[in-house]
Amino acid sequence: MPITEEIQISANKTKFTLFKEGLFYKCYNEDASVFTEKINKYKVNAKYIKSVGAAVLSLGFPVSVIAMSTITFEAIAVAIDAPSYFENTDAVVFELKNKDLQNYASFKEAILACVNEFPVALNVQIESLSKQLAAWQKYNAGAHANE
Repeated sequence: MPITEEIQISANKTKFTLFKEGLFYKCYNEDASVFTEKINKYKVNAKYIKSVGAAVLSLGFPVSVIAMSTITFEAIAVAIDAPSYFENTDAVVFELKNKDLQNYASFKEAILACVNEFPVALNVQIESLSKQLAAWQKYNAGAHANE
């Protein structure tokens, strides 16, 4: 299923969807917000997706978590107040009365703020390492000049 379709499905206020992608279950945007708020505080990633034209939040966990009963579909249904759910080959869909998205905007803003800070921190580390490497090379060249 294309990511654009998965994003559209995730925005549905009457469904919560876990998409099966290989050995993982993943959820996006609104569903990722609901998952972290009501089920488990897993790490949420943000990535700009060209075909969507926006940053997309995603969360994933191994299928084995369900198989080992660490988290069950029944427990997820209870946590998100879903009266029913069904599985198909691509996803597990939970039917909701209404998806509570009051905190979604601030949730997404906070995640994107953290992601936007990361490149700056990474650049500082790279600059520092480059300076250390240059100093080491200068020292190493000087040490061998006397031989």
